[in-house]
Amino acid sequence: MLLENERCQVHRLGPGSCLELFQSQRLLLLSAGGTLREELSCNLLQVPEGNLHAAWEPFSTKKVRLRGLDGMFYIVQVYGTHTFLAPSTLALDDGVRTDVGTKLLIENALVRVWAFEVEAGRACHVHRHVRDYFFLNMVESNTLALDQRGEPDQNATASRQEEGKLTFVRVRGPSYPVHGLVNVGLQTFRQFVVEFQQPLSRL
Repeated sequence: MLLENERCQVHRLGPGSCLELFQSQRLLLLSAGGTLREELSCNLLQVPEGNLHAAWEPFSTKKVRLRGLDGMFYIVQVYGTHTFLAPSTLALDDGVRTDVGTKLLIENALVRVWAFEVEAGRACHVHRHVRDYFFLNMVESNTLALDQRGEPDQNATASRQEEGKLTFVRVRGPSYPVHGLVNVGLQTFRQFVVEFQQPLSRL
């Protein structure tokens, strides 16, 4: 298990590994390509290489037994209730963007799931985090942090992003973090960013 806290559990499923879950509701599946089999129904789920793929509740039964055949999959069990819908946009008055990735893949009452991709030598937009979130590196890369003006900090050094590393971040106001990054590596920077919509008091 990569992560377990009051927000979620995150499991990594590689070739030959198996995972059995007894409640398939509120399951989020993340992958950059591969094949897995749901063994109780013998259904195959195939994700083409080349795109960041996210699927919400991809299985129809309450119990699933998953086996990785090739590629790497990340299975997220999200805690919360669909009966509460958080505002889709939270922002302060300074105009800083709250889209924390480059493409929104999923949005519902529980999560917002982003693909975050930055080509080598390019910078992303400066953005503000207003929700608890985790980011998951899908490739190894090197980045340099940018401040709220989009400029490198004077003391900033390049940071190595390890493939498969997951980092959970708790976000608290009233001073919400604002930052960006520039990709100083040789290949496209690729992450999933998963924001949690619901306040902890609702869990």
